[in-house]
Amino acid sequence: MKIIKKTGTESIFPYIAYIPENCAATPALLLHLHGAGERGNGADELDKVLVHGFPKIVNDQNLKDCVLLMPQCPSNSFWSAKLESLRIFIDELIADYSIDTDRIYLCGLSMGGYGTWHAAMAYPELFAAIAPCCGGGMAWNAGVLKMPIWAFHGMDDPVVSPNQTIEMAEKLKCGEICADPIQTSKALVCSYCDYWAICGNSSPKSPRTTDKKADTAKLNEEIQELINEK
Repeated sequence: MKIIKKTGTESIFPYIAYIPENCAATPALLLHLHGAGERGNGADELDKVLVHGFPKIVNDQNLKDCVLLMPQCPSNSFWSAKLESLRIFIDELIADYSIDTDRIYLCGLSMGGYGTWHAAMAYPELFAAIAPCCGGGMAWNAGVLKMPIWAFHGMDDPVVSPNQTIEMAEKLKCGEICADPIQTSKALVCSYCDYWAICGNSSPKSPRTTDKKADTAKLNEEIQELINEK
């Protein structure tokens, strides 16, 4: 797997990219937005973006036809304040990596979960699917979201209230198309999709594991399935 690092002087946002061997000429893009604890100076602090999420589980066997890219937010800001810059940044990535513009996927954790919801609402036509984790959005504006969504939130989260995700899920319910939130004592998972590819082949109301590592691996599998079907 090829690993590319670009500092803040080389790109709108500094980032680390994982590119699988034998990647397609026009690959999909999976953009991962980190949480507040991983902000940095884009130089010697850039490796902070590897602390959580996909970097722990991706390899040449499970990352296919897709560029996994992890930008770093400046220490004095947050993703939801950088939406216009993120849009320009994605255009930069499309040009640099010949990205298939029909297969741009966005996910994020905590501060990045907020950024994922907000970016998707600001540019709903841009993303093929999103997967926000322990974030929140502007529920009154949720109607603009038409792409597949898989949202996660731990019910015991002491930092970001799970009500942030629950409120979004409630606004996104739409009869037979959407699943009711799946709630356990430890986690809430809700799905909103135009089709169930992102939720896997099983019923969207099936119980899901609450193990964080397993959830990340499963999400990677589901996104890869969606990428391959596009």
